[in-house]
Amino acid sequence: MHAAVSARHTYAALVAGAALGAWLLEPGLGFALVALAAAIASVWLGRKSLFAALLPGVLSLAGGIAAIHTALSVRRVETAWLATREALVDEGRRRLDRTLGDAVSLARNLAQRALAAGPAPPAAQFSALEAALRPGAPEHGVALLDATGRPVAWAGRHRVVPAPGGDDLVASISGFYAVQSARRQEEGWTGVGQVLLAADSAVPDLEGSVAARFARRTSTGLEFFPPGGARAEIEDVFDYCLPECRPAIGAADTLFS
Repeated sequence: MHAAVSARHTYAALVAGAALGAWLLEPGLGFALVALAAAIASVWLGRKSLFAALLPGVLSLAGGIAAIHTALSVRRVETAWLATREALVDEGRRRLDRTLGDAVSLARNLAQRALAAGPAPPAAQFSALEAALRPGAPEHGVALLDATGRPVAWAGRHRVVPAPGGDDLVASISGFYAVQSARRQEEGWTGVGQVLLAADSAVPDLEGSVAARFARRTSTGLEFFPPGGARAEIEDVFDYCLPECRPAIGAADTLFS
């Protein structure tokens, strides 16, 4: 009896493996279901066996579950592409909002930390700005400007020259860089925080930009434009506004698209 059970266990594992192989060649729900059913049977029949004998069935079961998940995902795309695409776009928008919100918060925090260092001696100003840098964050820089607009202390990396004038939040977008800047002014001092949003592929060391980090996490590329400046052929364009891009809450400033 034990030999018969062992044979059925082995046969079921072989069937599961063959079905998974067929699914790899021609992904479909049918092969995935066969692989999962055979894997379950293999594990059940070999439940009293040694782990080494049970291992093929366990691996087949894991493969069958993964195949079912993938097959169902493919089926959703094939039968409900518009709804699936809309869900993916909505999820991408939420993740992008969080990512860009973090970049704006970082720039603001840097500017505030720089402004607080204004009354300190020169050496302490540099130390304070160096301490304001955040390890593990997107590429960023911070600078302290005096009443004439001259930088007196700085830290991090600056892709554009920190400017004393302008809005509290501004996105500088050129053919090479997209940089988010925040400014804070008080008693003749100006603190400027900058975060690299994106850089052209010709620019060295672009891996620390918000766009490059987002692409590594989500496999989704980002391209930044001045407000309303996106090319007409691009389908998924989002405006980033503060406080939000909703008329119901009043006037909003669009930083970029």
